[in-house]
Amino acid sequence: MSSKIRNFLCFGLILVLLTGCGTTQEVPMLLEPIEMMLSGRVVEKQDIGDVTVYSASIKPYGDSYAFSYDCQVEQIQVRLGEYVEAGQVLAVMESSAFEEEKEQISRELEWQKKEDVFLTEIAMTDVEMARLHVDMMEANAGSSVDAKQAVEESRKELEAQEEQVLYDSQLRKVDIEEKQKLINNSGDKWNNRYLVAEKSGYVTYVKEFSSDNPTGQVSAEEIVVMLSDKKEAYVAADVVSAKAQEADQIYIEVEGKRYDLTYSPYSDQEKRIANNAKISLESRFVFEEGIEQENLIGKITSLYMVSNQKKQVLSVAPDSLFNENGEYFVYVLVDGKKEKRTVVPGVYTENAIEITEGLEEGERVYYPTSDLPGKKYSLVTLEESLFTVEKNYSQTNIKRPSAMSVLVKPEIAVLKEIKVKNGDEVKQGDVLAVLSVEEGIGQTTGYQLELEELKTSYEYQRMLDNNEMKKKETRRQTMRENQKEGTLEYKVLSLEIAKLQYQMQLADEEYRYQSECIRQNMNREDELTGTIEVTAPQDGIVSDMTSVAVGYSLTKDTLLCKIADASFQCAVIYEEKDVIPSECEVTIDLYNTDKSYHGKVLCAYKDAVRTVYNDKRILTEEVEQMKNIVYVSLEEDVSYEEIFPFEIRCALMQEENAIVIPSRAMYTENNRRYVWIMKDDQMEKRYVTLGYNNGNETWIIQGLSVGEQIVVEE
Repeated sequence: MSSKIRNFLCFGLILVLLTGCGTTQEVPMLLEPIEMMLSGRVVEKQDIGDVTVYSASIKPYGDSYAFSYDCQVEQIQVRLGEYVEAGQVLAVMESSAFEEEKEQISRELEWQKKEDVFLTEIAMTDVEMARLHVDMMEANAGSSVDAKQAVEESRKELEAQEEQVLYDSQLRKVDIEEKQKLINNSGDKWNNRYLVAEKSGYVTYVKEFSSDNPTGQVSAEEIVVMLSDKKEAYVAADVVSAKAQEADQIYIEVEGKRYDLTYSPYSDQEKRIANNAKISLESRFVFEEGIEQENLIGKITSLYMVSNQKKQVLSVAPDSLFNENGEYFVYVLVDGKKEKRTVVPGVYTENAIEITEGLEEGERVYYPTSDLPGKKYSLVTLEESLFTVEKNYSQTNIKRPSAMSVLVKPEIAVLKEIKVKNGDEVKQGDVLAVLSVEEGIGQTTGYQLELEELKTSYEYQRMLDNNEMKKKETRRQTMRENQKEGTLEYKVLSLEIAKLQYQMQLADEEYRYQSECIRQNMNREDELTGTIEVTAPQDGIVSDMTSVAVGYSLTKDTLLCKIADASFQCAVIYEEKDVIPSECEVTIDLYNTDKSYHGKVLCAYKDAVRTVYNDKRILTEEVEQMKNIVYVSLEEDVSYEEIFPFEIRCALMQEENAIVIPSRAMYTENNRRYVWIMKDDQMEKRYVTLGYNNGNETWIIQGLSVGEQIVVEE
């Protein structure tokens, strides 16, 4: 009895030739008495168990590389399928924006430090003035209870006011400390502006940036590049976790060799990330230690799970065991008659039940007959055949991944001339387009107006403050001449003058800070004024050219075009369901010809699970249409332009030495499948476990053996 089982949800074409068909025969009529023709099976020791089979793929583990900070990716220096050495630069962080950000934070930090000093001094001056008033109240309170009570309440208010001043200063210092941390971390960010391969391997994933993200923005820890040494692998299959945990044995068979596996459940973190990203994870199985996996990666195979397994036990088919009022029994055929025998059942499986007591090996047990074939039938002798499921992918196109984006730099520019078109090959430094940025079109004039308005506002406020200061100084001089320095009024006036001085100093610092920020912006715009030639950042092929017409305006960070690596291209498959796994071999068929080429899947975005150094994580893509993409490269040295159009053909499943029967030979009883076999010139019902059924043929993975004859009704 074969131990193979398969439950597939895929579809395809299965071509299997069955040989050994006999001549058409008449079904023998049952004769009286009926007791002499009872159907029976000989009880034998055999292996029993439930075996289920699933479509599985062998995928490589990979190491992911991501920046530690939110940033803009300037360049990805590797491409899909490329082999890189340890220490090689994979991607570069865009640093000019980072330097501008660093300078801006530094200016803000210096300003906030000064602002905190002046605001604290101003607030403390108000506290001192309030304290003078409270002291005067206390001096004038005398013995009045109400007056003393008022003084006490005022002192509490004064304490609260002073605490509030200190609290506000602490809040400002917290913000200052946060900015200081950003400055302190800038060195670390600068030192980590390169992603460097920690070990050698092949590029299996490269982050692509859609038109919605032309600047190449990535969040902290977002995967940019993935590498795989293609020596470690796991098996992925669409298996329910509970089923995998219950299995006694799990294994795959590749090229006639069996590999035992262990179920590896996902961590809570992996499940959480997958759930948030709405990714349906396949179950993961790992190889035993010491197994060479390099030559297995990319194979599509069958995963077998065995449960309820028992070796060499007496068993009967499910329809031979009866139950009545809690008593289990079978009918043993003795001299052509049924003899009731109480038995003790053991393990239940889909097609057999263990009998631990009540039966002996070699006895014959009764089973009820049903659905006998018609009067005409053929006998088919079972042989092993190659079982294949294939799928064709005709919606393919050409793509050059890892292209660099060329963006508009000025805030606003007019497109004067386009010098290239899609498909043009360019060298680094070649002019791609000409932009015009004139004063009044850009932001320079706006910054000038803003600077003038700031100056006018500052000078006007300074005039008012100077006038107020003169008045207060004149008044204080008069009080000195009248010898009133010790009065409350004089002390309060002195504090008001000190407060006004702090306010004027604060206004000076604020004016200098704001003016410097505007001038910095103005200088950047001045560099982007006039006629600007946009040049190619690298050698390559022009793609994704802008559709904006000459003479129209373009805003900052608009995508002008992309420059892709001219030496690399691949076919792309967009598929919702049966996404081919990485490393899988495919065939590329040319339309209307007999020519075909060999290819390999470089990257499949549906490969969800990858290792990250010492942990696991989920590979996600924010762009919805990127989730089911497969990149395929040619193994032959020929360009895709030479062979286009074409389709890609892939074997979704191949099973050697499979037993396949005509589907019309199958019968169903109580959700169990069975066939009729011819044994010793008698028809015998045999329960079987199905693999894949394409409507015409059915793959049998348990219950039948090579050389047996099945009855096929005509």
